Amino acid sequence: MGELILESVAKEPFIDLLTCGSLIDVDGYPVKSGDPTEIFAVRREMEYLHRALDKVGRPGMGLLAAESAVTELGDLSAVSAQWLRPCDSHLVALFNELIMDNGNLIRAANSIHYGMKNASLACTMVGGMGGDAPGSCMIMIASIMAANLFALADYHLCHPIHIRDVATTARGCLWLQSVLCQTFAENAPAIIVCDLWPSSGSLTKELLYEVAANSIAVTVSGGHLEGLGSANGRVPHGTGLEVRLMGEVGKAVAAQGMTREEANAIVLKLLEKYEHVFEMEDGNAGSPFDESYNMETIEPVPEWQQMYDEVKAELTEMGIRFLS
Repeated sequence: MGELILESVAKEPFIDLLTCGSLIDVDGYPVKSGDPTEIFAVRREMEYLHRALDKVGRPGMGLLAAESAVTELGDLSAVSAQWLRPCDSHLVALFNELIMDNGNLIRAANSIHYGMKNASLACTMVGGMGGDAPGSCMIMIASIMAANLFALADYHLCHPIHIRDVATTARGCLWLQSVLCQTFAENAPAIIVCDLWPSSGSLTKELLYEVAANSIAVTVSGGHLEGLGSANGRVPHGTGLEVRLMGEVGKAVAAQGMTREEANAIVLKLLEKYEHVFEMEDGNAGSPFDESYNMETIEPVPEWQQMYDEVKAELTEMGIRFLS
């Protein structure tokens, strides 16, 4: 299933970097950190990524990968021209908050010598030690500055986690990503890639509303888009279709020169359409991939495509001028 989900994303023309979530089992065996199963999981993840790219005719696309590597052992096992190439990137993470361990320093050191790109990752908690969004934003800024020093980071992932709502589409997380991207764009230009981590899953309109709101807020603030962890990444209920919307919305609002004031008005409208999902017990998890896509053609089922078309029409009425 994981390989097919990746294929559904890789085939989307707006996508120019492929990534994968962590595998939790391999051939029915649970994956444990620092265990041989971690090595198998990382290698299986790399197989999925490269096969997906080969199937869609895009073997040269860059990867952000080895995300199944919880420890430096898994990360190091992926470093080769067969798996993680010098043109690819991997994550060098900070723990909450502003904590760096020796394992991640090893990841960074190995990549600097090998030539692979170090992508820092900070998952600052909105509502945690830094307080609400403004204080958490300061911690995220400090995390990125620290990563420039200890990892010589080539780019940075901004992934705030709301302490209650989890999703990056919560108001506090949207604010943090927007302000952080504006801050670096104006004062210390850096490549900031914002994770999209919506609460809803596929076959729900709310997922598309969340993706649109998050994509708009990041793009007009000078950030880049990365994702997507549908259903808060808890279950495999993500597809290539919502990733397509992320790319289409981002490209559109950038091309039309949408102002932050215009963007804010649209995001507020979208919040009204999806914020109720944070009160749902399952976060509006939606449906698994094999119910959302045709398993033979790897295309959305008619119901899912119809939802996409309807939401895209709504977004057009709100003021987004799509390129296609």
